[in-house]
Amino acid sequence: MAIIKKQNMSAQIIDYILKQIETDELKPGEKLLNERDLAEKLGISRVPLREAVCALSALGILTTRQGDGTFVNRFNEGMLGRILYIYTILDEISATDLMELRTLLEAGTAASAAEKRSEEDLAMIREARDRFAGDYEQLRKARKGVRELLEADRKFHMAIGKAAGNKLYREFLEAVRTPFSHVEFSDDLEVNLDNFRRSLRFHDRIVTAIEKQDKTEAYQAMEEHIYDVSKSIQAGKKQ
Repeated sequence: MAIIKKQNMSAQIIDYILKQIETDELKPGEKLLNERDLAEKLGISRVPLREAVCALSALGILTTRQGDGTFVNRFNEGMLGRILYIYTILDEISATDLMELRTLLEAGTAASAAEKRSEEDLAMIREARDRFAGDYEQLRKARKGVRELLEADRKFHMAIGKAAGNKLYREFLEAVRTPFSHVEFSDDLEVNLDNFRRSLRFHDRIVTAIEKQDKTEAYQAMEEHIYDVSKSIQAGKKQ
């Protein structure tokens, strides 16, 4: 008897595979049955099976290696971000909603980093802050390099996430930041420079709070920083 019914076949195959993962019958890094054997086991044709595998691969849950087969992925920190970005498009989740979530998450992460950071963590945070400052100067003088500056900013926030000592902090932090990687910046370089200049001041303030292990100040400084970023994004959309 076929395990999968004819209606909504691809969706049922997806549910079946996810259930296998949920119950540990399929573990991270484990290989699925080959396409022919899995189709035979489920009592289906290969076409809906391929559709289901493609959908799960697009979400980062499965990965197909040419000539080797299809495997259950180990956790990919970009996966949450991709899913969240998709839903911001499908459900028209507002930038305001996302920024509120990001503010709470990043402020809490900064406070936790201030409490738990090691000297090694602190060195990484300082290094990331200095890299951002250097890239800002490059942008100011050479009038180019916005993307490099944004990557430096990402590394600064990720360094704080690492110092917080909770892997899920970093994973969710990356996820809530992903939708904003698609934000277009102002055509006015001076406007961008002013935004980044304020970010630089906030970064200095956040680093100082983490150095002093001042949880309250770290929370407040990060909260004000993300609020300022949110205002900049909203202002850019109105131009």
